[in-house]
Amino acid sequence: DYGNNRLAFGKGTQVVVIPSK
Repeated sequence: DYGNNRLAFGKGTQVVVIPSK
């Protein structure tokens, strides 16, 4: 986890930011 956010890399350059609770 990066800080309080989890970076999940999807297709191509799509970046999904999921807040870790």
